[in-house]
Amino acid sequence: MTSVKDTLRVLVTRACNLTCPYCCNNIPHVNDRFEQLPWGQVYDLAPVFHKLCISGGEPLLELRRVFSLLAHTRHRQEVYMYTNGVYLNRQLMFDLLMHGVTGINIGIHPLHPLDLDERILAHPQVRLHIIEEFAKQVPLAYYQAKGQVKLVKLNDCDTPNEHIVVAY
Repeated sequence: MTSVKDTLRVLVTRACNLTCPYCCNNIPHVNDRFEQLPWGQVYDLAPVFHKLCISGGEPLLELRRVFSLLAHTRHRQEVYMYTNGVYLNRQLMFDLLMHGVTGINIGIHPLHPLDLDERILAHPQVRLHIIEEFAKQVPLAYYQAKGQVKLVKLNDCDTPNEHIVVAY
């Protein structure tokens, strides 16, 4: 059965400040699905999809690209940022939300401990993604946050509803 692709995932960079051995971007069958496109074509392609996911590597390493993409895709119903959270602070969170991001998903990586501001953790548009296999290693404060917590499976990288592009 073929699924309808309703989501465009844009990798604004392949660079990352972390080296997680379980990163989906390093799995060959996932990596083979990435389409390389120049930015102009990404901007043209984005309106075709209902949802937009901004990802990477670590997208917050390329803020100029992130905000350019947001400027070209204003007024979308759903725009999600996927980040490891290392560079996320309150002001940047508010800037992203003001520029059209509707949800920020922070991957909690026990191999790289993170000290997130409680006000970020408690924000209703922030969701923490915690790998089930590492859940016991994650600080209790993350679970007590008022934001949402989603447990994800290690290397669960199949996203049949997504068209994935690497912008250059």
